Amino acid sequence: MTMELTDMTLQHIADRVALILGEWLNVSPARKVDNGDPAHGGMTMLLGMMAQAKEPAPTPDIVPRMSAHLLNVLRAAAQGSIYLSLRCDYGPDRTLADLSEACDIKTSWPWKTTMTVTAYADTGISVRYSQGYRAPWVYHQYLPGEGWLVSACSIDRLLVPTVRAAIKAGTIDPEIAKLDPFTC
Repeated sequence: MTMELTDMTLQHIADRVALILGEWLNVSPARKVDNGDPAHGGMTMLLGMMAQAKEPAPTPDIVPRMSAHLLNVLRAAAQGSIYLSLRCDYGPDRTLADLSEACDIKTSWPWKTTMTVTAYADTGISVRYSQGYRAPWVYHQYLPGEGWLVSACSIDRLLVPTVRAAIKAGTIDPEIAKLDPFTC
């Protein structure tokens, strides 16, 4: 069973991923440099913050540039389904490194961040990410023609209408789930 991944759908995915990556690059006051090691975390964090202090800040046009590059990556990957992984342990994985080079990003990525983009016929389209060591996962599920369902947990496709109704009725905490409509 395959899924039709139209150019508009791929653009929505690229825009969402670029938006999240833009947030990763602009974490205040500094990008996370915590490796989770209580014994050595202090020195590691200090060295990471010193290195970041010398980096140029991302330019305001970084999100649209990343979106354009990611759209090409998604088009190349889309063969009825998509699995795309973007990670930074202490340095970016190949996908993030290629993105940095293509978009002239001179800023380091926050440590211990990971994102997975999937598009499968049986589970739909989702973007999930964790920003930092032991950080909770955030889930973005694609709702065609509507936007993204952003939640603190993965929501089965069969439950999405129920969750959507609860959000609209105001009976679910926005920290647990909210709707984020498309802007284009």
